[in-house]
Amino acid sequence: MEFSLSNLSSVLDNITCYEHVNIELLDKLISSSLLKESCSNPLLSYCNERIQLLKYKKIITDTVASVTYKKLKKYGRSNPLNGLGYFMISKRIRHTLSMMYYVDVDIENCQKNK
Repeated sequence: MEFSLSNLSSVLDNITCYEHVNIELLDKLISSSLLKESCSNPLLSYCNERIQLLKYKKIITDTVASVTYKKLKKYGRSNPLNGLGYFMISKRIRHTLSMMYYVDVDIENCQKNK
């Protein structure tokens, strides 16, 4: 069997999405001692959650973050630029910031079991 890769365009490439954020909770998180200071995510140019949230706050107007998705490599998924979007924020923080606006559904192992 022979396989080949194709570079397909993504409907998520270069789009801007708008995320509602609870600013009061964001400020409390930034001030808390519960945030991680390091991580193992190679897609982030920084791994300190406080720094990530401070940078995320800069893209928020009123209570809405303007998040641009970009395909960073020839193959693979589109990600929020600089890791600034709910998609790249840890589950526990994402849930806290968005619970007033969204239901966070995490799908685990979405491939068929053999």
